[in-house]
Amino acid sequence: TFLQAILQDEDFAGYTLGSHQDSSTHPVPSVNTKLLCYADDALVFINNRNDLRLLDYYMDLFCRASNAKFNYNKVEAFSLSGRDHWPFWQRQLEAMHIHHLHSRKDDLPLIYLGFPLVQSTAQRQNHVQSIISKLEVAVKLHSIRSLSVVGKATVVNTLVLSKCWYIFRVTALTQQDIQSITSVAIRFLKSGIFPAIPWSTWTLPKNQGGLGILDVKAQYAALYFRWIQPLLTVSYTTLDDISPLSRMLIHYINNINHSSHHQVPLLLPTTRRIFLRRTRMATIDIIYKSIDLLPRNFDSVRISHATSLQLPLQAVLYVSPHSTFRLPTKLREMKVLDVFQHNTDHHFLHWKDTSDPSLRSWKLAPKKLFNGLASGDLLLQPFFQPLCLPSPAPDNGRVDSAI
Repeated sequence: TFLQAILQDEDFAGYTLGSHQDSSTHPVPSVNTKLLCYADDALVFINNRNDLRLLDYYMDLFCRASNAKFNYNKVEAFSLSGRDHWPFWQRQLEAMHIHHLHSRKDDLPLIYLGFPLVQSTAQRQNHVQSIISKLEVAVKLHSIRSLSVVGKATVVNTLVLSKCWYIFRVTALTQQDIQSITSVAIRFLKSGIFPAIPWSTWTLPKNQGGLGILDVKAQYAALYFRWIQPLLTVSYTTLDDISPLSRMLIHYINNINHSSHHQVPLLLPTTRRIFLRRTRMATIDIIYKSIDLLPRNFDSVRISHATSLQLPLQAVLYVSPHSTFRLPTKLREMKVLDVFQHNTDHHFLHWKDTSDPSLRSWKLAPKKLFNGLASGDLLLQPFFQPLCLPSPAPDNGRVDSAI
């Protein structure tokens, strides 16, 4: 068949998502994707001109073999990076009756399976505005009805906000976008009610005096958490058993943070890379916001010495609240094993000797960190402190739940 021909063609490159160059001890197998299908929709990934030539060939071959035709009015091309590469692809695409390549220069995002493929801030803002307009139409329709307070709450949950949940599962939105959508519901709920009921009361459960309105921000985070939850339990020995989507997300998180273990930046915010320049809201931002809403306490967590040595150093240190100590910039690149070593006789971690040649590559950073610890300006995280005390026997590597 048409799709099988593409999948089995070794000359068809498709899109390959691999680990960053610095990735380490547990490399995640690269993910090669040639196409994605849902019902009668097919999304084909083109890597180069040869891929596009092969796609055109297989489309033509399929039409001649099946006496069918592709509806080119519904065929769309878009740039994964968002950059406008139309001059590069123009000749081949026009030969296939495709006369536009969607990129970040377009005002509106391309819609695929109901989800906006947002490539710029302007596209996101325009799409959010279209959502708000639809919600306002729905609200206006129900505003002319004589609804009780409970009736309004039911309408908001079932007929207004429910229009958002589908795209909330995938689309990255800002807090301002969420607030704008929430405001539509608030205006509808408070209409004709005096004194006005605070939003925090509307969203309380009924048994706590509220009306059970779904909190838009919390629901958004919960819908995103469905993608995160499998990542927290996966181990690098079971990567072959997880879904391709989870494997892609692992690559995505590791590549952005230059990390070896995707769970580390998810659970420890201090280990995440911070970008000074950010052009638009990204999926990684929503992933972080979603998981950060979960309560967590690492004080009682037990990890092995071997595991602790693989952690980023900034995950086990923090500046005293009353200190003005400035962390060295090289700290973001350092692991615990760069400055700590394991005493195999007494089973504890200790700071490396200042004359250790392995410290030289970090220049003055180790000395500054050591002085910070000695002065009390820099402190060890509670879960790391027991590892620095002599123990009678090595631990068994058991890790307690942190969430």
